[in-house]
Amino acid sequence: MPSRDVAIYSPRSVHWYERRGGRGGGAERQMMLLARALAGRGLRVGHIAFEPRDLVTLPPNLELVVRAPESEGSSLIGGVREAVRAWRGVAEADARVTIVRMATPALGVAGLWCRIRRRRLVFSSANDRDFLVDAGPDSGPKRALYRLGLRLCDAVVVQSKDQVRLARELVPRSREVVTIPSFCEPAPEIAGRAVEPESFLWIGRLTPEKSPERFLELAAALPDARFVLVPVPPASAPVDSSDMREAARDLPNLTVSDALPHGELMQLVARAAAVVNTSSVEGMPNVFLEAWARGVPALTLRCDPDGVITRRGLGVAADGSWDSFVAGARELWDGRHERAELSQRTLAYIEEVHSLEAVAERWAAVVARLAASGAAPKRAQAAAKEAEPETEMHGRIDGDHRR
Repeated sequence: MPSRDVAIYSPRSVHWYERRGGRGGGAERQMMLLARALAGRGLRVGHIAFEPRDLVTLPPNLELVVRAPESEGSSLIGGVREAVRAWRGVAEADARVTIVRMATPALGVAGLWCRIRRRRLVFSSANDRDFLVDAGPDSGPKRALYRLGLRLCDAVVVQSKDQVRLARELVPRSREVVTIPSFCEPAPEIAGRAVEPESFLWIGRLTPEKSPERFLELAAALPDARFVLVPVPPASAPVDSSDMREAARDLPNLTVSDALPHGELMQLVARAAAVVNTSSVEGMPNVFLEAWARGVPALTLRCDPDGVITRRGLGVAADGSWDSFVAGARELWDGRHERAELSQRTLAYIEEVHSLEAVAERWAAVVARLAASGAAPKRAQAAAKEAEPETEMHGRIDGDHRR
């Protein structure tokens, strides 16, 4: 008999469970919200995460299943060690349905465990890149394990119709591809008070695909507007913004901030003329949702999931055109004091599509359907058995892993 109804494998979500946390990524935050939402519906939930420094009080039905720290390096031994630790985490959580977030080789590990134990597996996408031709980790073995996990999934949960198409192209035989929007919490800090828009705001990791340099170019194109860039730390290292600060040295209307905890970021979002996205590939950015929940529009160079920004009037989507991007920024800056109608649209959209209750209901339906659908096919179980890791992966975990 399984110990839990649901296990969520997202180790770096640990930052969202720490009292002094709030610096984790958006995908990891989504899994924390999912864990709390399902637990609030009476399901027994185990969130597999790294060990927290100072754990917050958890709600009933939710426990952290602590797995060992991430293995360092890219050697074969390190990869095997990481696979063992992922296996042990999934085994300790021991759930009817296991949900894995993001393109990780742990999806393959979880898939093998679920097939052997006749449990169900769900992959939750975080980005369009999860389904591109070169999807998955950089190294061949890790990517192969991720692709194996995709094939073993009982359901793939995506954020948009665009991702449905991408998922079907990458894994044509996927059993089920389900669109479930991301969660967005309400924004109590803005209730009942007017907010003066102060600047355009860019929040993200300083990576090539995020294209932060385009934000600097936008600041140069609108010298009378204010711009704030907030870097988000990488998963396992402090943020290095020295190059960005040097590049911004000759832009007096641009401020490059230090990394900020989530609460302080949301205060900046509430005071933004618009949140800006310059990425080459995305899913549904959390910062869009958090801005719309505060009545703040989005300004995006390329990213407009399913055309929602254009269709619902939630800001400006430039469809890759630099001239349209700059013109949209000018329009939003000049009209920043008169956007009551736009703010009403963003708030209505969040309540209709991304509220905690609406999204939790759709996730709970998927979990209930899979949990009730019976054991995994015998041929899949037999195929997984052939790839079963060493005996040390089995049984109750010790020392490094506890509830």
